[in-house]
Amino acid sequence: WHDDFLQRWLPFPVVRFMDWGSTNGSPVRHWSERTRPGSQTQAMASGVALEHMIDYCNRTLSEPWFCMPHMADDDYIRQFATMVRDNLNPSLKCYVEYSNEIWNSIFEQTHYCDSVGTEQGLDPSGTHPWEAGWRYSGRRSKQIFQIWEEVFGGTDRIVRVIASQMNSFVTDRKLEQDTVYKYTDAVAIAPYFGGRYNDAGRLAEIATWSVDQLLDSCLAHIRGDVRS
Repeated sequence: WHDDFLQRWLPFPVVRFMDWGSTNGSPVRHWSERTRPGSQTQAMASGVALEHMIDYCNRTLSEPWFCMPHMADDDYIRQFATMVRDNLNPSLKCYVEYSNEIWNSIFEQTHYCDSVGTEQGLDPSGTHPWEAGWRYSGRRSKQIFQIWEEVFGGTDRIVRVIASQMNSFVTDRKLEQDTVYKYTDAVAIAPYFGGRYNDAGRLAEIATWSVDQLLDSCLAHIRGDVRS
C-alpha cells in the first residue's frame, strides 16, 4: 500500500467496495472464480481480491461495505462471509448488500433479477417483470443475510442493507417480499447530487469557492431539488 493512498482515504469510516468488487455485471457464480491476491492482475472481471479489501480495512480501521455478486451461489456467499469473519478486525462492523442498483435497467444484474423473479412467479400482474426483479432482489437479499448471520453467529457485527431507489413504491416491494424487512438493518437509496458542478459555464466561479461554500451549496441542493 502506498502511504499517500492510505492517508487520502483515512477520513472515510465506511468504504463501499462496489467497484473494487466489479459488482456491475459480475460474471462470478462460484468461489473458485474469485480473484486471488497472487492473480496476475487485480483488474479482473471478478474484482479485486477480498484479502486486499480486508487488509485495507484493517490498516485504516474502516468498516467495509460488500456487494455480493448477483449470480453468486450460496457457497460463494458462505465462503466470503467466513473469510471476512476470520480476518477482519473484530472491532469493525461489516455492511452487506445484494449486488448494486437492482432497479437500474442499464445493469445486467437488474435484467437477471427481472428474469429470475418472473420465473419464480413474483410478478403479480404478469406484465411487470421489473416488479418481479425488485421482489426477487428482496428474496435473495434475505437469503444472503441469513447466511452471513449463520457464519457470524448473529448480527452484532453485520449491517444488512436493502438498496433501492429514492422511491417508496420500489422500496416497499423489496422489503415486503418474504418479510425481508424483519431481517434488514438499513435502507440505502440513490439520490445523486452535485452533477451540476460539472457545468462548464460555472467552473471558473466554483474554482474560487471555499470548501464551506461548496458544502453549503451541496446541502442546499439536497434539501431543495433532490428532496422535492
